[in-house]
Amino acid sequence: MFKRKKFIFAFLILCSFLFLHGESCIRNYRYGEQFNDYFLDGFQIYTVLTKGLEACFQKCLRHAICESINFENSKEPMGTCHLNSHRPSEPHQLIYRPGYVFVKAEKQVSYKSAFFNS
Repeated sequence: MFKRKKFIFAFLILCSFLFLHGESCIRNYRYGEQFNDYFLDGFQIYTVLTKGLEACFQKCLRHAICESINFENSKEPMGTCHLNSHRPSEPHQLIYRPGYVFVKAEKQVSYKSAFFNS
């Protein structure tokens, strides 16, 4: 826990420094690979009902150790969202399960420079 606080403090100092020099820290979150009708088993850290795949993915992005999600599409307004602590490197690690969607989370922290428009 102490190491994490130390990292967060250092990150905030870096962001402050970058801001003073015309740059800013931003977080880039995006969907990774998506596999329809597949499920990652054995790595669930949290299960919750959400209103759609996007809401499930947002839950993952807010969770420190979430690496992927399983989302069960249903005819109900809410679907079952599983946050996973693992992101498999090979598709054969997934289990075929109709009605589910597996999505890898791609989380990156970077900074955007005011001097470079890229």
